[in-house]
Amino acid sequence: CNSKFCKHRPFVHLHLHTDFSRLDGAGTSVSYIKKAKEYNHPAITILDHGNTSGTLTHFQKCKAAGIKPIMGMEAYLNDNLDKNLDKEEAESIDKSNKNTHQSIIVKNKEGYVNLNKLTYLSFTEGYYYKGRITTDWLFENKNGLITTSSCMASKFAVLLREGKEKEAEERIKL
Repeated sequence: CNSKFCKHRPFVHLHLHTDFSRLDGAGTSVSYIKKAKEYNHPAITILDHGNTSGTLTHFQKCKAAGIKPIMGMEAYLNDNLDKNLDKEEAESIDKSNKNTHQSIIVKNKEGYVNLNKLTYLSFTEGYYYKGRITTDWLFENKNGLITTSSCMASKFAVLLREGKEKEAEERIKL
């Protein structure tokens, strides 16, 4: 890049989807690591939608390239999972796009274990077309994890778009 804005300064991308994010990831972890090395980025995050399938490869390839691996997941969040809904109610909730996104970043080994617990729960207890978690499950397994305000599909952003500023403010304080 010859732009004055692209002088290969150290930068850490915290919201990166790989080919493990269906219809959202543009490349493989390996291709991103290669670019990170080329652009002098000290670390790189993997934050795939609803799964952690690429984290082991990401970790190994980053270590081999001398780049700090940051692992995580952009979870599908749905707080209606614990409400004993019948199939019709569950389908109407899913069709009305009640799943939101929550970016979760691993801070340490305990966080990696907890992220794997959340992934397991998402597929064993929360699965409906895709693995989903609840806010309660996230709080029960929060140690060693960092959550962010996420993307435009986050609960926070959805509340803001719906004009529910007070609810959004309460959500961010969680």
